[in-house]
Amino acid sequence: MARRKAPRSPDALLDQLLAGADPKTAFDTNGLLDDLKKALAKRALKGIYRAVDAAAGEIALGAFEESLLGLRYPAIGQSCRRAWGEVLPFYAFPADVRRILYTTNAIEALNAKLRRAVRARGHFPTERRR
Repeated sequence: MARRKAPRSPDALLDQLLAGADPKTAFDTNGLLDDLKKALAKRALKGIYRAVDAAAGEIALGAFEESLLGLRYPAIGQSCRRAWGEVLPFYAFPADVRRILYTTNAIEALNAKLRRAVRARGHFPTERRR
């Protein structure tokens, strides 16, 4: 059986694996193990920052710390506990606003466009420097 190329997103691969696909026969798994570990950790952490309120977030953090991922990566839980005072105000916002706050893709896309424009034209697009 020819091997299929794995999905570009570790999340997509994780969805397919959880749906019952056998990774040894379905995908070329070279180098995907680390990506899968990161995708699992990312999914587990979503329960913390998508919690309804601070109490639910703290319960989700405790559940993460007691999970296999939390035991494998204890620094994540420790870091969250140290910064918990800075995380608490985040829960005062509605869920829609929080999603905008933790989504940086739009900001990163704008910065990439600006870097491209500066690289192509330089800081001063004309000969006259102000």
